[in-house]
Amino acid sequence: MPNLPIDKRMLKGVRVVSLDAMDTVIALREAPGAVYARIASECGLEANPSEVDARFPKVFRELERRKPCYDFAGEGARSWWDQAVAETLGFAASSRDPRLQSAQRRLFDFYASAEPWRLVDDHVVEHLGGLRARGLGVVFASNFDFRLRRILQELRIPAEELFLSGEIGLQKPDPRFFEHVLHVLRLGPDALLHVGDHPQKDVDAPQQLGIRALLLHSPSFRSLGDLLSDDPK
Repeated sequence: MPNLPIDKRMLKGVRVVSLDAMDTVIALREAPGAVYARIASECGLEANPSEVDARFPKVFRELERRKPCYDFAGEGARSWWDQAVAETLGFAASSRDPRLQSAQRRLFDFYASAEPWRLVDDHVVEHLGGLRARGLGVVFASNFDFRLRRILQELRIPAEELFLSGEIGLQKPDPRFFEHVLHVLRLGPDALLHVGDHPQKDVDAPQQLGIRALLLHSPSFRSLGDLLSDDPK
C-alpha cells in the first residue's frame, strides 16, 4: 500500500504517535558480523565477519518463525538470543562450550547497552519533544525484546509506553499487535498515528485497523521533523 502524503490532516485528531524503533529511531553502529567476530575472537573462538553477516539474517528469520516474539511462550529472549548466537557462529543450539557461553553472555549484554546503537536522526530527541509540546503522547511499538527499555533510557529517549513483541507475545505485521496498542492506550484508530520504516509491518498492518501510518525514509517523509512542519491549526 502506498505511503500517504504528509499534509495537515495526518495529525488532525491524533492523540498519540507510536514509533517503530529499529531503523526508525535507532540503528546499529556496526554490522553484526564485525561485532560477533570481534567478541568471539576475544572469547577464544574464530569467526569470519562476512560469513557471520551472511548467516545471521537466515538464523534470525528461522528462529523468528519457529519461536516468535523472542520465544515469548517459551524460555524468553535471553535463551532465544543464545540460540541465535550459537547457530550464527556455527555451533549447535545445545552446545555448552564455555567459550561460546562467554560470547553469548557478552553479546547479549553488549546489545542491551547504548554502545552499539546510534540515533537514526541526530535531532530525534528534539523532534519527539516537539510532538510532546503539541500535546501528543509518544510511545514505541516495536518487534524488540525487553532490552529496548535500557537502550532508550541510556540514549535519553523518553517514551510514555513501550509495546514490545518480546513482552506482549504479538509481533508486527499481525494486526493484533496494534489492536493491543489501541486497547492499552484506550484509543480509537483515528487517535493513533504510527511511524516506521517497514511497508508491511509499519504501514499495511496498522492501516488494516484504520490507523494512520507513515513510512519513514520515503520521498514524502524523510524525518520525524516533517510532522512538525505540518502541524494542523
